[in-house]
Amino acid sequence: MQIQVLPAVKMPRATEYFTYLVPLELRKKIKASQIVEINLRGKNVSGLVLKIEKNKNTTCPPKIQRRWKYKLKEINKILYPEILITSQQIKLINFMFDYYLSAKSISLKSILPDIPKKLANPTSHLKNSTRLRRTGSSAKNKQKLILVPEVDLIDKIISELKLDNKNIFRVHSKVAKTKLFKNYLEILNKQEKIIIGTKISVLLPFSNLTEIIIYDEANWNHKQSEINPRFDARQIAKWLAKENKCKINFVNSAPSVENYKYKNTKYLPASLAQVGQAGKKIKKNKINIINLKFERLKSNYSFLSEKLISKIKNNLSQNNKIFIFHNRKGLANYIFCEKCNYVFKCPDCELSLAYHANDKKLHCHFCNYKTEIPPFCPKCQSSEIKFKGQGVEKIKIELKKEFENSKIQIFDKQTKLLNSNYDILIGTEFVINKINFSKFNLIAFTNFDQFLYYPDFRTSEKAYQLFYKIKSQAKNSEIILQTNDVENFVIQSISQNKPAIFYKNELENRKIFNYPPFVKLIKLSFQDTKEKNVIYKTKKVVLQIKENFKNIEVLGPLENHPKKIRNKFKYKIILKTSLNFEVKKLLKFIPNDFVIDVDPERI
Repeated sequence: MQIQVLPAVKMPRATEYFTYLVPLELRKKIKASQIVEINLRGKNVSGLVLKIEKNKNTTCPPKIQRRWKYKLKEINKILYPEILITSQQIKLINFMFDYYLSAKSISLKSILPDIPKKLANPTSHLKNSTRLRRTGSSAKNKQKLILVPEVDLIDKIISELKLDNKNIFRVHSKVAKTKLFKNYLEILNKQEKIIIGTKISVLLPFSNLTEIIIYDEANWNHKQSEINPRFDARQIAKWLAKENKCKINFVNSAPSVENYKYKNTKYLPASLAQVGQAGKKIKKNKINIINLKFERLKSNYSFLSEKLISKIKNNLSQNNKIFIFHNRKGLANYIFCEKCNYVFKCPDCELSLAYHANDKKLHCHFCNYKTEIPPFCPKCQSSEIKFKGQGVEKIKIELKKEFENSKIQIFDKQTKLLNSNYDILIGTEFVINKINFSKFNLIAFTNFDQFLYYPDFRTSEKAYQLFYKIKSQAKNSEIILQTNDVENFVIQSISQNKPAIFYKNELENRKIFNYPPFVKLIKLSFQDTKEKNVIYKTKKVVLQIKENFKNIEVLGPLENHPKKIRNKFKYKIILKTSLNFEVKKLLKFIPNDFVIDVDPERI
């Protein structure tokens, strides 16, 4: 008896399965979709039984035998007697390969729960599984999925919706393996559950899924971008909704540009607690747009405009809390030599180092590299080392000068403990979903241009959504937005409270420059310790794609930003294809050591 086994380990993308034999004592127990242990290249690994071939020979075909002269291996054992992977999950593995070109073995590894050792080869646990199936056989045992972009939001949403903890399963990467396995079995066996979790929750074995809610739909934390499989949980959720014929709702303050264009999704209010409150009169935020160019004409080069100073003073006098939004960490954004213009950079990433006053060191905000400030420029030996750019620590210093009796705190990634005893809180984008903005009577963006001019096609969209995310949480707060570009369509849309201004302009720009939602983007990346190897290999792939696909727009090879990551040089290739392009057509042209990211967050 032969079986086809898909191993749950990293394998080449084209790997479909390996063939193994079943020992005589296991032949009556083996079932398709079981998890077995196999020996693969000298290591014992888990694998999924895809197919059982009872009448197959126990040796390889004659041609392969002559070539390799070996017999098929036997599986070691059955790791769990019951079926753990559903037919729908197997379909999902195939979908992830077709859409994202994710190796099926890697997708299986992400889907498969860790089987606790004490449950390996259990006989007593079979009774429990049977009991669960009987319990869950009722059509009333509905399962609902609430997808969130960050772990911090799970308890907040449970509290907002006043959900009963009894049937809630919290899903994220920090859940204990035994607890995850227990809940995995309960979902598999049709128990009633409200599953609320991060992107990995879309991989569960849903057996009676009736509703999906995607919270903060435009948040790119829903996309797994750093590790394989690089899937978008929002896309998988849409696939699940179609497979299970269930409804799907998106919760957001500002829809993504893609969903706004196609208008194919029902949107709920930005706060889940507001669901069902449509039509009720809600007090609007007061929004003030301040033109920083006018401040410069008055010789005010500080981030504190006259109006902002006045508003802060007024709120302090009434004991109101104030939030200052500044998206740059540290005291100074970069350090340079005034004599030769040398900029101090991270040796691993080649990004500018920022100075932090708390430890008096230079920091890389990408890889967390730290170093002391040298007394002399390493290039020209000059001592004329200067600090440039304002980080949150510099903002705190300036605020302290103006409001010396106020208690001022910083909240960013470096903050270990936030003391609630403050008058003014300065924060970066890190604080979104980590604080309650309704506590602040005044919220001010020091310079909204920080969000508008990052070199990426989604920049305007992210800036617009960031503002409305805070606005939706701030409720009755007054918001001050300082900018040098009041004519920017994002600013105009916000100031006039007309979303159509933003979406119309953004869609026009996307169409002109050939970006989503009008095309499918695919990013290919390759890195190596030798830059010339990276350039050679990426150029070779570019030529092959151009020769074989005349309708694909190919950009690159392009330097990554940062170009150097942990001592490796990284380059990328951007492909613009039609929306219905079959990504798997690229399979034989992309080496296995290239990273493929379909629908990337940024390019």
